Amino acid sequence: MISSLTRFQVAATGFFTDSYNLFASNIILPCLAFVYWGSEHEANIEITTNALTLTCSTIGQLVFGFLADKYGRQCLYGVELMIVIMSTIGLVSHPTNPLIFS
Repeated sequence: MISSLTRFQVAATGFFTDSYNLFASNIILPCLAFVYWGSEHEANIEITTNALTLTCSTIGQLVFGFLADKYGRQCLYGVELMIVIMSTIGLVSHPTNPLIFS
C-alpha cells in the first residue's frame, strides 16, 4: 500500500515539473525571439506560443488524466515516459536542427 506521503510527493513533483515548464517558456521566449527572429520579431509569435503552450498543457492534462483513470496510472507512466524520450530524440536528431546541423 502506498503511503499518503508518497502520494503527496508524486503529486507535488508532477505539479512542480508542469508549472516549471509553463514558467520557463515565458522566460525563454524573449531569448529565442532575439536569437531566431531578430528584428523581424512580432508580438504575435510570443502570444501564439504562450497560448498554444497553455492550451496544449490543459488538453494533455485532461486526456492523460482520463486515460490514467481508465487504464491505471502505473501503466500510463511508462507510456508518458516513452513519449517524452521519443520526442526528445526526435527533436534533437531532426536534420534541420540548427544547434547540431549547422
